[in-house]
Amino acid sequence: MTDPPTVPIAATPGRRHISDEDVALIVELRAQSATWDEVGERVGVHKSSALRAYRRAMAA
Repeated sequence: MTDPPTVPIAATPGRRHISDEDVALIVELRAQSATWDEVGERVGVHKSSALRAYRRAMAA
């Protein structure tokens, strides 16, 4: 019998913190007319996460 695979408990799979550098890149890419799909792919997050980070940056 084999052991079951280990399950990560320290982090939720798929979640990633968006750094200040990532936010700056998001703002720059949007200024260059990149789509949200392109922005999300470049930064490594879902397009909706990129959009939320952009809106927070623009509101600040």
